[in-house]
Amino acid sequence: MPPSAAQIANINAAVTSASSQVVRDAALALRTHHCPLNRWLGKNNHYATNTVSRIEADVAAGAAPRTEQLARYLAASVLIHCFDGWAFLSNSVDCLLDGDVGTSIHLAYYAELRSVMSFLASEGIGVFNRHHYWLDAAGNCHRLNGPGTHDLVWYGLRQWAAVPSKAGTLLGFFSVGTVSLDTWLNAGGHVLGPAAVAALASSTARL
Repeated sequence: MPPSAAQIANINAAVTSASSQVVRDAALALRTHHCPLNRWLGKNNHYATNTVSRIEADVAAGAAPRTEQLARYLAASVLIHCFDGWAFLSNSVDCLLDGDVGTSIHLAYYAELRSVMSFLASEGIGVFNRHHYWLDAAGNCHRLNGPGTHDLVWYGLRQWAAVPSKAGTLLGFFSVGTVSLDTWLNAGGHVLGPAAVAALASSTARL
């Protein structure tokens, strides 16, 4: 089901104002406190297990999110979602080589889904079924209710790519010979302004 007008406004606020710096700071805390113990998260992190169920229970009870623990969860999920995405892609290719095209397409879709969830988490946006959260630069946590995971992921990526100040980040992920796409374009004499970069990034996000 497409997002409602209110949901679209909330998604736009999230992709415009969410902070990647908060997630990077949380990642440093993981490296300092948990990685030496061979753990992604602390044992007492509220979101370490049964994450969606815990969030749904908190929402039903009117409990405030545990912002610092959520930030650390997002930092860990960047790597875990990325790893799962590559695993889905590898299995997709394996199925394709075996002639199982249907399963290959199914797994390829989930590879894409997990990769975008990883990307959004790195930008401070956590996707949790129907009760999503995002973190602003001051470290405040905001709830974004609905739509479901699949609709939010793809719509959120498109809206994020359409923000001129952020679009260059997405284009920077695409490179040839270690040189980013926007650098290639500019070197070829195609100097892109913010609006053009946003349009190109938005088109890339739809691929």
